[in-house]
Amino acid sequence: MREDRFQLPGLNLSVEHQAPQYEQRSDEEIAQLIEDCQDRHRQLQEQKAATEELDTQKKRKVELEQEVKRLEKDLEQFDELAQLHKSRPDRLKAMEATNQELAEIEHAQKQAGAQQQTLREQIQEVAKQRQALDTAHQEIDRIRQNRGDTDDQFNWLADLPHTPWVGDPELPLEQLSQTLRDYQRDCYQLKDLDRELNHQRITLHTGGLTKFQYAPSPEEEIRLMVEFRHHLAREAEALEKKARSAVVTVTASLRDLRGNLQSFENAMHEFNRLISRRKLSDLKVFRIQPVHENHLVEAIDLLIQTAEKVESGESFELFNQSSVLDDRQLDQARQLLIDEGSARHGLKVADLFRLTFELGKENQDVESFDDIDSAASNGTVLMAKLVTGLAMLHLMQDKSRNVQALCYLDEALALDAANQRSLIKTASEFGFALMFASPSPLITAHYCVPIQQMSNGKNHISRKHWQILQPLEAIEA
Repeated sequence: MREDRFQLPGLNLSVEHQAPQYEQRSDEEIAQLIEDCQDRHRQLQEQKAATEELDTQKKRKVELEQEVKRLEKDLEQFDELAQLHKSRPDRLKAMEATNQELAEIEHAQKQAGAQQQTLREQIQEVAKQRQALDTAHQEIDRIRQNRGDTDDQFNWLADLPHTPWVGDPELPLEQLSQTLRDYQRDCYQLKDLDRELNHQRITLHTGGLTKFQYAPSPEEEIRLMVEFRHHLAREAEALEKKARSAVVTVTASLRDLRGNLQSFENAMHEFNRLISRRKLSDLKVFRIQPVHENHLVEAIDLLIQTAEKVESGESFELFNQSSVLDDRQLDQARQLLIDEGSARHGLKVADLFRLTFELGKENQDVESFDDIDSAASNGTVLMAKLVTGLAMLHLMQDKSRNVQALCYLDEALALDAANQRSLIKTASEFGFALMFASPSPLITAHYCVPIQQMSNGKNHISRKHWQILQPLEAIEA
Protein backbone atom coordinates (compact mmCIF):
# COMPACT_ATOMS: atom_id res chain seq x y z
CA MET A 1 0.00 0.00 0.00
CA ARG A 2 1.23 3.49 -0.83
CA GLU A 3 2.00 5.85 2.08
CA ASP A 4 -0.02 8.71 0.55
CA ARG A 5 -3.16 6.58 0.33
CA PHE A 6 -5.60 5.55 3.03
CA GLN A 7 -7.65 2.52 2.18
CA LEU A 8 -10.65 0.95 3.84
CA PRO A 9 -12.95 -1.76 2.58
CA GLY A 10 -14.69 -0.12 -0.31
CA LEU A 11 -12.93 3.22 0.28
CA ASN A 12 -9.54 4.49 -0.97
CA LEU A 13 -8.60 8.09 0.07
CA SER A 14 -5.58 10.29 -0.72
CA VAL A 15 -3.78 11.82 2.30
CA GLU A 16 -1.04 13.49 0.35
CA HIS A 17 -2.19 17.03 1.11
CA GLN A 18 -3.30 16.38 4.73
CA ALA A 19 -1.34 18.12 7.56
CA PRO A 20 0.32 15.70 9.89
CA GLN A 21 -1.31 15.47 13.32
CA TYR A 22 1.80 14.71 15.30
CA GLU A 23 5.52 15.15 14.58
CA GLN A 24 8.34 13.92 16.86
CA ARG A 25 11.17 16.52 17.39
CA SER A 26 14.74 15.65 18.14
CA ASP A 27 16.77 16.89 21.19
CA GLU A 28 18.83 19.30 19.11
CA GLU A 29 15.63 20.78 17.66
CA ILE A 30 14.13 21.15 21.11
CA ALA A 31 17.31 22.84 22.49
CA GLN A 32 17.45 25.19 19.53
CA LEU A 33 13.79 26.02 20.02
CA ILE A 34 14.36 26.81 23.75
CA GLU A 35 17.32 29.08 22.91
CA ASP A 36 15.20 30.92 20.33
CA CYS A 37 12.45 31.44 22.88
CA GLN A 38 14.92 32.82 25.47
CA ASP A 39 16.29 35.27 22.92
CA ARG A 40 12.78 36.35 22.04
CA HIS A 41 12.00 36.83 25.77
CA ARG A 42 15.05 39.07 26.27
CA GLN A 43 14.06 41.19 23.31
CA LEU A 44 10.58 41.59 24.65
CA GLN A 45 11.94 42.63 28.10
CA GLU A 46 14.10 45.28 26.48
CA GLN A 47 11.16 46.60 24.43
CA LYS A 48 9.04 46.76 27.58
CA ALA A 49 11.65 48.78 29.44
CA ALA A 50 12.01 51.15 26.48
CA THR A 51 8.26 51.61 26.29
CA GLU A 52 8.00 52.41 30.00
CA GLU A 53 10.77 54.99 29.69
CA LEU A 54 9.05 56.55 26.67
CA ASP A 55 5.78 56.92 28.60
CA THR A 56 7.65 58.60 31.48
CA GLN A 57 9.30 61.08 29.15
CA LYS A 58 5.95 61.88 27.46
CA LYS A 59 4.36 62.68 30.79
CA ARG A 60 7.29 64.90 31.65
CA LYS A 61 6.94 66.64 28.32
CA VAL A 62 3.26 67.32 28.95
CA GLU A 63 4.01 68.71 32.41
CA LEU A 64 6.70 71.02 30.98
CA GLU A 65 4.36 72.19 28.22
CA GLN A 66 1.67 73.04 30.81
CA GLU A 67 4.22 74.93 32.86
CA VAL A 68 5.22 76.88 29.76
CA LYS A 69 1.60 77.79 29.11
CA ARG A 70 1.17 79.01 32.70
CA LEU A 71 4.21 81.14 32.42
CA GLU A 72 3.06 82.58 29.10
CA LYS A 73 -0.36 83.40 30.60
CA ASP A 74 1.33 85.09 33.57
CA LEU A 75 3.39 87.16 31.15
CA GLU A 76 0.27 88.16 29.24
CA GLN A 77 -1.50 89.17 32.46
CA PHE A 78 1.57 91.18 33.53
CA ASP A 79 1.57 92.97 30.20
CA GLU A 80 -2.18 93.63 30.56
CA LEU A 81 -1.63 94.98 34.11
CA ALA A 82 1.03 97.28 32.86
CA GLN A 83 -1.25 98.49 30.09
CA LEU A 84 -4.09 99.07 32.59
CA HIS A 85 -1.82 101.12 34.82
CA LYS A 86 -0.87 103.15 31.82
CA SER A 87 -4.52 103.77 30.69
CA ARG A 88 -5.94 104.37 34.19
CA PRO A 89 -6.46 108.21 33.77
CA ASP A 90 -8.36 107.66 30.54
CA ARG A 91 -10.53 105.03 32.11
CA LEU A 92 -11.31 107.29 35.07
CA LYS A 93 -12.45 110.01 32.69
CA ALA A 94 -14.61 107.49 30.77
CA MET A 95 -16.12 106.24 34.03
CA GLU A 96 -16.98 109.80 35.04
CA ALA A 97 -18.62 110.46 31.66
CA THR A 98 -20.47 107.16 31.86
CA ASN A 99 -21.76 107.92 35.37
CA GLN A 100 -22.99 111.32 34.17
CA GLU A 101 -24.71 109.69 31.18
CA LEU A 102 -26.25 107.08 33.52
CA ALA A 103 -27.64 109.85 35.69
CA GLU A 104 -29.13 111.53 32.65
CA ILE A 105 -30.64 108.21 31.53
CA GLU A 106 -32.17 107.60 34.98
CA HIS A 107 -33.64 111.12 34.95
CA ALA A 108 -35.06 110.53 31.44
CA GLN A 109 -36.38 107.17 32.61
CA LYS A 110 -38.24 108.84 35.46
CA GLN A 111 -39.75 111.35 33.03
CA ALA A 112 -40.63 108.51 30.62
CA GLY A 113 -42.33 106.65 33.50
CA ALA A 114 -44.53 109.67 34.21
CA GLN A 115 -45.26 110.09 30.50
CA GLN A 116 -45.99 106.35 30.25
CA GLN A 117 -48.49 106.64 33.09
CA THR A 118 -50.13 109.58 31.32
CA LEU A 119 -50.27 107.63 28.06
CA ARG A 120 -51.65 104.58 29.90
CA GLU A 121 -54.42 106.70 31.36
CA GLN A 122 -55.11 108.12 27.89
CA ILE A 123 -55.19 104.59 26.47
CA GLN A 124 -57.65 103.52 29.13
CA GLU A 125 -59.83 106.53 28.35
CA VAL A 126 -59.68 105.77 24.63
CA ALA A 127 -60.49 102.12 25.37
CA LYS A 128 -63.54 103.21 27.36
CA GLN A 129 -64.61 105.48 24.51
CA ARG A 130 -64.04 102.69 22.02
CA GLN A 131 -66.05 100.27 24.16
CA ALA A 132 -68.85 102.81 24.32
CA LEU A 133 -68.64 103.24 20.54
CA ASP A 134 -68.65 99.45 20.04
CA THR A 135 -71.69 99.13 22.28
CA ALA A 136 -73.44 101.93 20.41
CA HIS A 137 -72.40 100.34 17.10
CA GLN A 138 -73.77 96.96 18.15
CA GLU A 139 -77.01 98.59 19.23
CA ILE A 140 -77.22 100.55 15.97
CA ASP A 141 -76.38 97.43 13.93
CA ARG A 142 -79.00 95.42 15.83
CA ILE A 143 -81.60 98.08 15.12
CA ARG A 144 -80.53 98.19 11.46
CA GLN A 145 -80.83 94.41 11.18
CA ASN A 146 -84.31 94.52 12.73
CA ARG A 147 -85.73 97.58 11.05
CA GLY A 148 -89.33 98.36 11.68
CA ASP A 149 -89.91 100.33 8.47
CA THR A 150 -89.61 97.47 5.94
CA ASP A 151 -93.35 96.81 5.60
CA ASP A 152 -95.29 97.94 2.58
CA GLN A 153 -97.12 100.77 4.33
CA PHE A 154 -93.82 102.66 4.78
CA ASN A 155 -93.27 102.76 1.01
CA TRP A 156 -96.14 105.16 0.49
CA LEU A 157 -96.01 106.85 3.91
CA ALA A 158 -94.33 109.95 2.47
CA ASP A 159 -97.15 110.34 -0.05
CA LEU A 160 -99.79 110.70 2.66
CA PRO A 161 -100.82 114.15 3.87
CA HIS A 162 -98.23 115.30 6.40
CA THR A 163 -96.44 118.37 7.79
CA PRO A 164 -92.77 118.64 6.72
CA TRP A 165 -90.17 118.57 9.52
CA VAL A 166 -88.86 122.04 10.32
CA GLY A 167 -86.33 121.09 13.00
CA ASP A 168 -82.53 120.88 12.74
CA PRO A 169 -81.63 118.08 10.29
CA GLU A 170 -78.19 117.64 11.91
CA LEU A 171 -77.99 114.66 14.26
CA PRO A 172 -75.12 114.34 16.82
CA LEU A 173 -73.38 110.96 16.58
CA GLU A 174 -73.71 110.22 20.30
CA GLN A 175 -77.49 110.55 20.01
CA LEU A 176 -77.78 108.24 16.99
CA SER A 177 -78.55 105.01 18.87
CA GLN A 178 -81.19 106.66 21.08
CA THR A 179 -82.69 108.40 18.04
CA LEU A 180 -82.86 105.06 16.20
CA ARG A 181 -84.55 103.45 19.22
CA ASP A 182 -87.10 106.24 19.26
CA TYR A 183 -87.57 105.80 15.51
CA GLN A 184 -88.06 102.03 15.93
CA ARG A 185 -90.61 102.65 18.68
CA ASP A 186 -92.45 105.10 16.44
CA CYS A 187 -92.42 102.54 13.58
CA TYR A 188 -93.88 99.81 15.80
CA GLN A 189 -96.44 102.24 17.17
CA LEU A 190 -97.37 103.20 13.62
CA LYS A 191 -97.72 99.52 12.64
CA ASP A 192 -99.85 98.90 15.73
CA LEU A 193 -102.07 101.82 14.76
CA ASP A 194 -102.23 100.58 11.17
CA ARG A 195 -103.05 97.06 12.40
CA GLU A 196 -105.73 98.42 14.70
CA LEU A 197 -107.18 100.50 11.86
CA ASN A 198 -107.19 97.44 9.59
CA HIS A 199 -108.85 95.39 12.32
CA GLN A 200 -111.47 98.06 12.81
CA ARG A 201 -111.96 98.20 9.03
CA ILE A 202 -112.51 94.42 8.89
CA THR A 203 -114.86 94.68 11.85
CA LEU A 204 -116.85 97.31 9.97
CA HIS A 205 -116.92 95.00 6.92
CA THR A 206 -118.27 92.21 9.11
CA GLY A 207 -120.81 94.61 10.51
CA GLY A 208 -122.05 95.36 6.99
CA LEU A 209 -120.15 98.49 5.97
CA THR A 210 -118.76 97.21 2.65
CA LYS A 211 -119.65 100.05 0.29
CA PHE A 212 -116.08 101.41 0.34
CA GLN A 213 -114.10 98.11 0.23
CA TYR A 214 -113.32 98.62 -3.47
CA ALA A 215 -111.61 101.95 -2.83
CA PRO A 216 -108.17 102.41 -4.48
CA SER A 217 -106.35 101.98 -1.16
CA PRO A 218 -107.12 101.18 2.49
CA GLU A 219 -106.27 104.77 3.43
CA GLU A 220 -108.81 106.05 0.94
CA GLU A 221 -111.35 103.57 2.28
CA ILE A 222 -110.76 104.76 5.85
CA ARG A 223 -111.10 108.38 4.74
CA LEU A 224 -114.38 107.56 3.02
CA MET A 225 -115.56 105.68 6.12
CA VAL A 226 -114.83 108.72 8.29
CA GLU A 227 -116.70 110.96 5.89
CA PHE A 228 -119.48 108.40 5.79
CA ARG A 229 -119.66 108.49 9.59
CA HIS A 230 -120.15 112.25 9.45
CA HIS A 231 -122.91 111.85 6.86
CA LEU A 232 -124.37 108.68 8.36
CA ALA A 233 -127.54 110.33 9.51
CA ARG A 234 -128.35 111.56 6.00
CA GLU A 235 -127.39 108.29 4.34
CA ALA A 236 -129.41 106.07 6.67
CA GLU A 237 -132.58 106.64 4.67
CA ALA A 238 -130.87 106.01 1.32
CA LEU A 239 -129.21 102.88 2.72
CA GLU A 240 -132.55 101.56 3.91
CA LYS A 241 -134.01 101.99 0.44
CA LYS A 242 -131.08 100.22 -1.21
CA ALA A 243 -131.20 97.44 1.35
CA ARG A 244 -134.90 96.83 0.74
CA SER A 245 -134.27 96.77 -3.00
CA ALA A 246 -131.43 94.28 -2.50
CA VAL A 247 -133.61 92.02 -0.34
CA VAL A 248 -136.33 92.09 -2.97
CA THR A 249 -133.72 91.03 -5.53
CA VAL A 250 -132.45 88.24 -3.26
CA THR A 251 -135.97 86.97 -2.64
CA ALA A 252 -136.69 87.07 -6.37
CA SER A 253 -133.47 85.13 -7.01
CA LEU A 254 -134.48 82.51 -4.46
CA ARG A 255 -137.90 82.17 -6.09
CA ASP A 256 -136.21 81.92 -9.49
CA LEU A 257 -133.90 79.17 -8.22
CA ARG A 258 -136.84 77.28 -6.75
CA GLY A 259 -138.84 77.69 -9.96
CA ASN A 260 -135.95 76.52 -12.13
CA LEU A 261 -135.58 73.47 -9.90
CA GLN A 262 -139.26 72.68 -10.39
CA SER A 263 -138.87 73.16 -14.16
CA PHE A 264 -135.91 70.81 -14.17
CA GLU A 265 -137.89 68.18 -12.26
CA ASN A 266 -140.71 68.46 -14.81
CA ALA A 267 -138.17 68.06 -17.64
CA MET A 268 -136.69 65.03 -15.91
CA HIS A 269 -140.17 63.55 -15.58
CA GLU A 270 -140.65 63.95 -19.34
CA PHE A 271 -137.19 62.49 -19.96
CA ASN A 272 -137.96 59.45 -17.78
CA ARG A 273 -141.24 58.99 -19.64
CA LEU A 274 -139.27 58.99 -22.88
CA ILE A 275 -136.72 56.35 -21.85
CA SER A 276 -138.99 54.18 -19.71
CA ARG A 277 -140.89 52.96 -22.79
CA ARG A 278 -137.68 51.51 -24.28
CA LYS A 279 -136.44 48.01 -23.63
CA LEU A 280 -133.21 48.03 -21.61
CA SER A 281 -131.78 44.52 -21.37
CA ASP A 282 -133.59 42.66 -18.56
CA LEU A 283 -134.66 45.81 -16.70
CA LYS A 284 -138.31 46.42 -15.99
CA VAL A 285 -137.71 49.87 -14.49
CA PHE A 286 -135.05 52.42 -15.37
CA ARG A 287 -135.30 56.10 -14.57
CA ILE A 288 -133.14 58.99 -13.48
CA GLN A 289 -134.45 60.89 -10.49
CA PRO A 290 -133.27 64.24 -9.15
CA VAL A 291 -132.91 64.10 -5.36
CA HIS A 292 -133.09 67.38 -3.46
CA GLU A 293 -130.22 68.64 -1.37
CA ASN A 294 -132.69 68.99 1.45
CA HIS A 295 -130.66 71.38 3.59
CA LEU A 296 -130.49 73.93 0.75
CA VAL A 297 -134.01 73.45 -0.67
CA GLU A 298 -135.64 73.56 2.77
CA ALA A 299 -133.67 76.72 3.67
CA ILE A 300 -134.84 78.40 0.42
CA ASP A 301 -138.45 77.33 1.00
CA LEU A 302 -138.33 78.64 4.58
CA LEU A 303 -137.02 82.05 3.55
CA ILE A 304 -139.51 82.35 0.66
CA GLN A 305 -142.43 81.41 2.92
CA THR A 306 -141.31 83.85 5.59
CA ALA A 307 -140.86 86.65 3.03
CA GLU A 308 -144.39 86.05 1.74
CA LYS A 309 -145.79 86.40 5.26
CA VAL A 310 -143.93 89.61 6.08
CA GLU A 311 -145.09 92.93 4.72
CA SER A 312 -143.04 94.46 1.93
CA GLY A 313 -141.57 97.09 4.27
CA GLU A 314 -140.36 94.44 6.66
CA SER A 315 -138.76 92.02 4.18
CA PHE A 316 -135.37 93.58 4.85
CA GLU A 317 -135.55 92.30 8.40
CA LEU A 318 -134.91 88.78 7.15
CA PHE A 319 -131.26 89.65 6.47
CA ASN A 320 -130.74 92.07 9.34
CA GLN A 321 -128.81 90.73 12.34
CA SER A 322 -131.05 92.70 14.71
CA SER A 323 -134.30 91.58 13.08
CA VAL A 324 -137.22 90.96 15.36
CA LEU A 325 -138.22 88.11 13.06
CA ASP A 326 -134.94 86.28 13.68
CA ASP A 327 -135.46 82.98 15.34
CA ARG A 328 -133.07 80.05 15.53
CA GLN A 329 -134.46 78.14 12.55
CA LEU A 330 -134.66 81.18 10.29
CA ASP A 331 -131.17 82.35 11.26
CA GLN A 332 -129.73 78.91 10.51
CA ALA A 333 -131.42 78.86 7.08
CA ARG A 334 -130.12 82.32 6.22
CA GLN A 335 -126.57 81.58 7.42
CA LEU A 336 -126.56 78.27 5.54
CA LEU A 337 -127.39 79.97 2.24
CA ILE A 338 -124.78 82.66 2.87
CA ASP A 339 -122.08 80.10 3.64
CA GLU A 340 -122.95 77.83 0.74
CA GLY A 341 -123.13 80.77 -1.66
CA SER A 342 -119.71 82.02 -0.54
CA ALA A 343 -118.15 78.55 -0.82
CA ARG A 344 -119.63 77.88 -4.27
CA HIS A 345 -119.21 81.46 -5.55
CA GLY A 346 -122.97 81.71 -5.90
CA LEU A 347 -125.80 79.17 -5.87
CA LYS A 348 -126.99 77.49 -9.08
CA VAL A 349 -129.82 75.10 -9.82
CA ALA A 350 -127.28 72.27 -10.10
CA ASP A 351 -126.31 72.85 -6.44
CA LEU A 352 -129.87 72.06 -5.27
CA PHE A 353 -130.04 68.41 -6.36
CA ARG A 354 -128.10 65.28 -7.21
CA LEU A 355 -129.04 62.56 -9.70
CA THR A 356 -129.78 58.95 -8.71
CA PHE A 357 -130.42 55.97 -10.98
CA GLU A 358 -133.39 53.70 -10.13
CA LEU A 359 -133.23 50.20 -11.58
CA GLY A 360 -135.57 47.26 -11.14
CA LYS A 361 -135.86 43.80 -12.71
CA GLU A 362 -138.86 41.52 -13.02
CA ASN A 363 -140.18 40.37 -9.61
CA GLN A 364 -137.55 42.48 -7.82
CA ASP A 365 -137.73 45.70 -5.83
CA VAL A 366 -136.53 48.93 -7.40
CA GLU A 367 -133.06 49.96 -6.15
CA SER A 368 -131.44 53.39 -6.20
CA PHE A 369 -127.78 54.03 -7.09
CA ASP A 370 -125.66 57.17 -7.10
CA ASP A 371 -123.28 55.70 -9.70
CA ILE A 372 -124.71 53.92 -12.71
CA ASP A 373 -121.50 51.94 -13.29
CA SER A 374 -122.13 49.93 -10.11
CA ALA A 375 -125.87 49.51 -10.67
CA ALA A 376 -125.90 46.41 -12.91
CA SER A 377 -123.87 44.25 -15.28
CA ASN A 378 -121.60 45.81 -17.91
CA GLY A 379 -124.01 45.11 -20.76
CA THR A 380 -127.01 46.53 -18.90
CA VAL A 381 -125.06 49.62 -17.85
CA LEU A 382 -123.80 50.12 -21.41
CA MET A 383 -127.34 49.78 -22.79
CA ALA A 384 -128.67 52.28 -20.24
CA LYS A 385 -125.98 54.82 -21.15
CA LEU A 386 -126.67 54.42 -24.89
CA VAL A 387 -130.43 54.82 -24.58
CA THR A 388 -129.97 57.80 -22.26
CA GLY A 389 -127.56 59.42 -24.69
CA LEU A 390 -129.89 58.86 -27.67
CA ALA A 391 -132.80 60.34 -25.73
CA MET A 392 -130.76 63.43 -24.84
CA LEU A 393 -129.71 63.87 -28.48
CA HIS A 394 -133.36 63.47 -29.51
CA LEU A 395 -134.47 66.20 -27.11
CA MET A 396 -131.72 68.50 -28.37
CA GLN A 397 -132.94 68.25 -31.98
CA ASP A 398 -134.95 71.02 -33.59
CA LYS A 399 -138.48 69.61 -33.76
CA SER A 400 -139.40 71.98 -36.57
CA ARG A 401 -137.03 70.13 -38.91
CA ASN A 402 -137.17 66.44 -39.69
CA VAL A 403 -133.51 65.41 -39.85
CA GLN A 404 -132.22 61.83 -39.98
CA ALA A 405 -128.89 61.69 -38.15
CA LEU A 406 -126.23 58.99 -38.02
CA CYS A 407 -124.81 57.61 -34.76
CA TYR A 408 -121.59 55.61 -34.66
CA LEU A 409 -121.16 52.90 -31.99
CA ASP A 410 -117.76 51.34 -31.51
CA GLU A 411 -117.26 47.87 -30.00
CA ALA A 412 -120.87 46.94 -30.65
CA LEU A 413 -120.06 43.31 -29.91
CA ALA A 414 -120.18 44.20 -26.20
CA LEU A 415 -124.02 44.12 -26.53
CA ASP A 416 -125.89 40.87 -27.02
CA ALA A 417 -128.22 40.39 -29.98
CA ALA A 418 -131.39 41.31 -28.06
CA ASN A 419 -129.91 44.57 -26.85
CA GLN A 420 -128.58 45.32 -30.33
CA ARG A 421 -132.04 44.91 -31.85
CA SER A 422 -133.61 47.00 -29.09
CA LEU A 423 -131.01 49.72 -29.57
CA ILE A 424 -131.57 49.79 -33.35
CA LYS A 425 -135.32 50.15 -32.80
CA THR A 426 -134.87 52.86 -30.15
CA ALA A 427 -132.46 54.82 -32.33
CA SER A 428 -134.89 54.65 -35.25
CA GLU A 429 -137.73 55.96 -33.07
CA PHE A 430 -135.50 58.83 -31.94
CA GLY A 431 -134.60 59.68 -35.54
CA PHE A 432 -131.15 58.12 -35.73
CA ALA A 433 -129.55 55.45 -37.88
CA LEU A 434 -127.01 53.31 -36.05
CA MET A 435 -123.64 52.32 -37.49
CA PHE A 436 -122.03 49.44 -35.62
CA ALA A 437 -118.28 48.82 -35.58
CA SER A 438 -117.27 45.29 -34.64
CA PRO A 439 -114.28 42.99 -35.21
CA SER A 440 -116.68 40.06 -35.68
CA PRO A 441 -119.91 39.67 -37.74
CA LEU A 442 -123.18 40.80 -36.14
CA ILE A 443 -126.47 38.97 -36.84
CA THR A 444 -128.58 42.05 -36.09
CA ALA A 445 -127.07 44.31 -38.77
CA HIS A 446 -128.99 45.00 -41.99
CA TYR A 447 -125.98 46.09 -43.99
CA CYS A 448 -122.30 45.16 -43.71
CA VAL A 449 -119.70 47.69 -44.86
CA PRO A 450 -116.23 46.09 -45.10
CA ILE A 451 -113.18 48.29 -44.61
CA GLN A 452 -110.23 47.53 -46.85
CA GLN A 453 -106.68 48.55 -45.99
CA MET A 454 -104.70 50.10 -48.83
CA SER A 455 -101.01 49.62 -49.43
CA ASN A 456 -100.13 53.10 -48.25
CA GLY A 457 -101.65 52.51 -44.80
CA LYS A 458 -105.01 54.20 -45.48
CA ASN A 459 -108.45 52.57 -45.17
CA HIS A 460 -110.82 52.39 -48.14
CA ILE A 461 -114.63 52.01 -48.10
CA SER A 462 -116.42 51.36 -51.39
CA ARG A 463 -120.17 51.38 -52.05
CA LYS A 464 -119.68 48.45 -54.40
CA HIS A 465 -118.51 46.23 -51.53
CA TRP A 466 -121.58 46.73 -49.34
CA GLN A 467 -123.22 43.49 -48.24
CA ILE A 468 -127.01 43.65 -47.90
CA LEU A 469 -128.00 41.21 -45.16
CA GLN A 470 -131.65 42.34 -44.89
CA PRO A 471 -133.01 45.29 -46.86
CA LEU A 472 -134.81 47.93 -44.86
CA GLU A 473 -137.66 47.89 -47.38
CA ALA A 474 -138.43 44.31 -46.45
CA ILE A 475 -138.47 45.18 -42.76
CA GLU A 476 -140.81 48.13 -43.30
CA ALA A 477 -143.12 45.95 -45.46
